[in-house]
Amino acid sequence: MNLKSRFLILTWAICSVTLSACSPAEPEEPPKSQSYLDRLAEENHVSFNYDAGLRVGARVPKRINIVSEAGETNLEQLLEDGPAVLVFVRSVEWCSHCQAELVEVNTEVALAKAKGYQVYAISYDKPAILTKFAENKKLDFTLLSDEASALIDAFDLRDPQFTSGRGVGVAIATVMVVDKEGVIRGKTISGDHDDQPPKDQIATMLNSI
Repeated sequence: MNLKSRFLILTWAICSVTLSACSPAEPEEPPKSQSYLDRLAEENHVSFNYDAGLRVGARVPKRINIVSEAGETNLEQLLEDGPAVLVFVRSVEWCSHCQAELVEVNTEVALAKAKGYQVYAISYDKPAILTKFAENKKLDFTLLSDEASALIDAFDLRDPQFTSGRGVGVAIATVMVVDKEGVIRGKTISGDHDDQPPKDQIATMLNSI
């Protein structure tokens, strides 16, 4: 038996005894990553961007009661007046960035109405707080109270980072364009309430639809 043959037999024997050493290693199972939202909530982040809530093309929940200055209503009744821009904010009582955003929204109301859209802001604030804020800032659109966060939850927009204290039940900062049939046609979302409110956000959305 020549040297080459002896070498091949020896190699086969070694592989038979220690097969794992001659076989490709099994790929390691990738670690199971924690949910992005769970991780953000756990780390108590305030500034983050992600997608959440109902998607574009989905139908909004129309029959959940909310309160306007004129009394109890719902999206079914409000959409009878035409398509709408829905602005979800955290709170006008204690969130200064939300207050600034709604003042900015007020500069775009005339354009939205010219295009046939009504504008509504939604938060978990009490009706009296919203009425006072709207009067003080001379807002030309309707603020809606979702005090129990029922509509916020139906839109799947409850901010997960708040598990205790006054922030429980607040909405993630979101703007949605909804047609008269209740279908979402446009959406922008940001978990970062500490940013300055974007300029011309509503105009940009309506012009892109």
